[in-house]
Amino acid sequence: GSSFAASLWSYLIDASIILSVFTLLLQPMVDPTNASQGSVWLALDWTITGVLIVELAGRWAVCDATGRLTHLQFWALPGNICDLVAISPVPLETIIGLHAQEMRLLRLIRFTRLARLARVARIGRRTRVAPPTAMVLIVIYGIYLKSTV
Repeated sequence: GSSFAASLWSYLIDASIILSVFTLLLQPMVDPTNASQGSVWLALDWTITGVLIVELAGRWAVCDATGRLTHLQFWALPGNICDLVAISPVPLETIIGLHAQEMRLLRLIRFTRLARLARVARIGRRTRVAPPTAMVLIVIYGIYLKSTV
């Protein structure tokens, strides 16, 4: 088994993934003109993204420890590509300087948020309900995207 610290870290990652999915689904329902709500969502987005960036960077840093995978091969794995795409929206929105209303114009960045939903399937190692739940949430979010853009 894993150490207590590794198990705790794993649960933190799982909680971050679930929280990011809930923020993904709830964020469009809030008033975009309310500045205080916007700053809360931004702080929450950055916190979740920060945890996921640290997790991805940590996995990349140790990927060659067993000698079976190089750092370059790490980025060729579909799950790691998905993780990279999943963490990209918040930094891209910040770099480009987008606001909530301008996001409607950039469907691609909104679509990349679906990758976060795909991460829910990773929690499936502990529960059988996670992968089907992820699929349902992806369909719901896809319908939302289609109706708002």
